[in-house]
Amino acid sequence: MKNKQAFTLIELLVVVLIIGILAAVALPQYQKAVEKSKATQVMALIKSIGAAQEAYRLANGNYATSFDELSIEIPWTGNSPWWNSSSYIADTRSNSDWSIQILNDNEVGNKGIIAGKLSGKFANKGGLIFLYQYDQNTAVPLNQPLCIELAGAITAGDYCTKVLNATLVQSAAIRYYTLQH
Repeated sequence: MKNKQAFTLIELLVVVLIIGILAAVALPQYQKAVEKSKATQVMALIKSIGAAQEAYRLANGNYATSFDELSIEIPWTGNSPWWNSSSYIADTRSNSDWSIQILNDNEVGNKGIIAGKLSGKFANKGGLIFLYQYDQNTAVPLNQPLCIELAGAITAGDYCTKVLNATLVQSAAIRYYTLQH
C-alpha cells in the first residue's frame, strides 16, 4: 500500500479560519480606500467647477447659478439632491453615489459647490464643499475643498477624519474639516 499524503480536516479548517480572519481585517481597509478614491475624484471635479465659477464671475460680475452657464463639462446627468434647501441651491447634478449642487445663498451671501454622498454608509451625512464666498465670521477657508459632516446625522469625525484624514476647522450644524494634501 502506498503512503498517501493528504491534509486532515483540522488542517483545512485552520487554513480557512486564517483566510477568514485576514479577510475580516482587510475588508474595512479596502472599503476605506475605495471611498477615499471616490472622494478624491469628486474633489477634483469641485475644484474644476470652482475655477469655472471664478472665470464666470470675472467675465460676468457674478457667479453662475446653473452648471450649463459654466465652461466645464459635468459628467453627471441625474438631479438627485443631497442638500434639500431650494432657497440655497441653484442647480443639482448627480450620479448614483454623489450629488453636486451650486450653493447660492443670497440671504447671507454664501456661495460655493456642495458635493454630498447619496449612497453607502455615509449617505446624506458626509460630503465635500468648495466655498468661494462665505459671509459669516468664521475660520472656514475659501477656494479649497473641505470635508463636511452634518452634525445631527453622524458622529464627529466618522467620515472626514476616519476616511479622509481631515482636520476639524469649525463645528456647528455643519462641521467643516480641512483636507490633507
